[in-house]
Amino acid sequence: MTETAPAAAPEGGDDYATWDAPYVLGALDRAERLEYEAHLAQCPGCREAVAELSGMPGLLGQVDAEVALALIDPPLESVGGNGFRATDRTLPEVGSRAADGSLPGGSAQAGTGAATEGAGRSGGAAQSGSAARSESAAQSGAPDSEGRVPGVEEPPFPLAELARRARRERRRGRLLAVTGAVAAAAAAVAIAIPVTASLTEPTAPPTADQVVAERSMNPVVPSPITASFRLVAVNDGTRVEMSCSYAPSSTDYSWQGSLWVVHSDGTQSMVAQWTARPGETVTPDGTTAVPPDQVRMVEIRSATTNQVMLTSSLQ
Repeated sequence: MTETAPAAAPEGGDDYATWDAPYVLGALDRAERLEYEAHLAQCPGCREAVAELSGMPGLLGQVDAEVALALIDPPLESVGGNGFRATDRTLPEVGSRAADGSLPGGSAQAGTGAATEGAGRSGGAAQSGSAARSESAAQSGAPDSEGRVPGVEEPPFPLAELARRARRERRRGRLLAVTGAVAAAAAAVAIAIPVTASLTEPTAPPTADQVVAERSMNPVVPSPITASFRLVAVNDGTRVEMSCSYAPSSTDYSWQGSLWVVHSDGTQSMVAQWTARPGETVTPDGTTAVPPDQVRMVEIRSATTNQVMLTSSLQ
């Protein structure tokens, strides 16, 4: 992810009020992700916003790429080389933003909203990238007939900027539009990657995720919940895959739970949240940015009171 300058505080007074969707969509770099996870441990509002986006992964694969591209504002058109370019040539690189916090080019539009109730949280003002591009464009000459400046490389598809736009446009069709935006980003990346492997060369088998630990969880307070989990080493950290069962009951209830990871340095991150009823088994999972050897404890908590219900220690 392009490094950014510190973001200006949003109107709501929370410096992290626009980081939720970039966090869920993977638009934050490692340092930003750890910073935001530390903030989540102290901010119920941000935890709720992240939880609202938990259904996004299952939706993204269902959106047709052409439909997704048609939903982007400004619209994207197919070109050679890097795959896509914006009709509005002021669309910034990932993480870039004007010094006053607005989008370059005076754009008042902001992308589209995120799944169910959530939306993107990100910010930043990376002026170095945009300044370099302006200087390059000035040296290269006027735009050609297709609007491209000679000698200036098109930026990659701005996934993080889409997340920021999604936050500001959450009132305009949250679920459908952000799904389209992310699908469009995936389409852009797929087109930009050249095919270099020869058809005569054998295809290497996919690398399986490595399971580094499996545990049953121990109750901290009496509850109808039993759970187990496993830690899986992935490229961007550690994925926690959990199975959580609720005992049948003659009394109907709805219980909101959350899955937390406590790191070796004492920081904490919420990686999943769900709602369950008697007799149900849920299988939420989530990813934290730290490697498996820095996961000290996994906890199931009440999402409403933050009470630890079950726990398991790994160190």
